[in-house]
Amino acid sequence: MSDVESLGVLYVGNFRGMRSLLKHLDRTLARSTFCNQLYLHQHLQTA
Repeated sequence: MSDVESLGVLYVGNFRGMRSLLKHLDRTLARSTFCNQLYLHQHLQTA
């Protein structure tokens, strides 16, 4: 296996990992945003 080939494999592997990481971050961000809105909504109602 040449250096270029191993670099290509590394890159593809990282790309897949990055994509799943981004998906995971997206989900986490969406969930936390939703929770924050819910929390704010309830907080504003009781205030």
